Amino acid sequence: MAACAKHFPGDGVDFRDQHLHPTYNSLPAAQGYATYGAIYRELIGRGLMSVMVGHIVQPAVAMEINPVLRMEDCLPASLSPELLTGLLRGKLGFNGVITSDATIMGGYCMAMERSKAIPASIAAGCGVEVYKPLEDELHGTSALSGRRLTLYLANYEQASNQTTVRIDWCKKHALDTPRFLNEEPCVFVSLANPYLLQDVPRVPTYINAYTASRAVIEAVIGKLLRGGPFEGVSPVDAFCGLPDTRL
Repeated sequence: MAACAKHFPGDGVDFRDQHLHPTYNSLPAAQGYATYGAIYRELIGRGLMSVMVGHIVQPAVAMEINPVLRMEDCLPASLSPELLTGLLRGKLGFNGVITSDATIMGGYCMAMERSKAIPASIAAGCGVEVYKPLEDELHGTSALSGRRLTLYLANYEQASNQTTVRIDWCKKHALDTPRFLNEEPCVFVSLANPYLLQDVPRVPTYINAYTASRAVIEAVIGKLLRGGPFEGVSPVDAFCGLPDTRL
């Protein structure tokens, strides 16, 4: 079992209920850091492994982290990159698992249309930290956590008359490749193409899923979270006939 602290960034300032609509932590930024922020920092320092994020807007902190935000732009923490990546990951140094409170609650549903909200939560930092290579100046490994698992998801479908389907890495030095696979654990999942191991030959864990259908994606996630053997038999040479893909 792992302890989970909730509801980030701090409940109890607003007298209303997040089940019904977004609530607001209206404390000034300095007071927020000195109260709720201090509590979370202490818990994180003691090895807290999980944080549940509430549908709580904290405008003063969000606008301090991102000065271009206006009051009407501020989102509940469950959708806010400023509060999750900027505050929780950045200022407070949390490197554990971030989960959202229930996404059927009014506090979540009223903030953004659902088709945009779910990916926005993931992009903001719930469950997955999205890497932005164009903003990265990391050329060494001193800033790597060592406790972070990097998950690569590739969906390169093949089509008729295509002679080659290869991974198109970031134009900036291909910084989104699994360069540091010796310093941090990583998993690569190919959802539509069984031959991509040729482009990530040294990755320690490679999963071929063949299709990006909902059932297959849920099966892959289930295996990653709950464990158990992968029992599928590959009908093709996933090692692509190369010597280094088996290392």
